[in-house]
This record gives sequence, structure tokens and C-alpha cells, in this order.
Amino acid sequence: MKLITVSFAVLSLIPQFNYQPQPVATTTSDSLAIFYVQPVKEQFPDRSKEAEIARQVDAQREQARLQAIEAQKQAQAVQSTIVAQKAPVVAQNTPVDSNSAKMFIYMKESGNNPQARNSAGCLGLGQACPGSKLLAVCPTLDYACEDAFFTNYALSRYGSWEGALAFWQSHHWWWTKSYSQS
Repeated sequence: MKLITVSFAVLSLIPQFNYQPQPVATTTSDSLAIFYVQPVKEQFPDRSKEAEIARQVDAQREQARLQAIEAQKQAQAVQSTIVAQKAPVVAQNTPVDSNSAKMFIYMKESGNNPQARNSAGCLGLGQACPGSKLLAVCPTLDYACEDAFFTNYALSRYGSWEGALAFWQSHHWWWTKSYSQS
């Protein structure tokens, strides 16, 4: 009888531990049936596959992020190359049109400012020396007048703006003091 009491005591503790009792029938030598409980392990769902999938998704996201960064760097490099190729670099013996040659000289000489003066007394877009030569023709220093004055000079001395540019590139100046406007 003691054995049965112990079994009921064990059965009464089972709900406290969240065990789901599974009775097992056994017999003893005096043919008394005794029931005892074998604890059943709680079955947690296998999440290892889901965890592996989550790791793969995270790895793919990280790889995509790194690829986006690399693509952005490459795009910036391409953009820099395009900008560098479009930069107005005029090399010696490079064919250019008249306007490009004229603007190159004006930018180098005066920053394209018709009011520009330097310490040697040169004046205007192309820095006529002395400035009085330019003032005799363009007293108001207006852009159109100066442009005509310097175009006449480039054509008479160098044959074209391209010729003036070639001379400027080899000497880093283009105006001669001996020029007289006729």
C-alpha cells in the first residue's frame, strides 16, 4: 500500500512542473498494477532551419549593402573621369575653334573682365599694353568694342585666334607693345 501512496504523491506534483503524464502499466509479483509517470520532454519547434535562413538573408543584405557602396564609389570615379574629360584643357597643337581660343586667352589675361588692369599698365580683356592703345579705340571699355579690338589684333598678328592661342601657349603672353591700331 505504501507504493501506491507514493505514486499518487508523485502524480499530484506533476501539474506543478508542467509535465504531461503518460501512464505506464506494469505488474509486480503480487499482480498489483502500479502506475508511474515518465516525464515527457517539452517539444520545442525546430527553429534551426529558420535561424539559418535568417542568417542567409542577413548575409545577403550585407552583401547588397557593400555592393551598393562599391557601385557608388565606381559611379563617383566615372563622374570624376567625365568631368576631367570635359574640363577645358587646351593643349598645344590641339585643334580648337576660334571662340574657345579667344576665351582661353581672355580668361588667362583678364579673367574675361573688360575693366581688368595690371601693374604694368596693360588693360582690358586681352591686356593691351599700354592701356592707352585700347582706350583710344574703346574709351568706355565696353565688352563688344574690346572684343572687336582684340579680334583685329589676333587676326592681323597671328592670322587667327587659333594662331594667337598657339603663340600664347608657347610664350604665356600674346600682346606686343609694338602693335599699333590702324
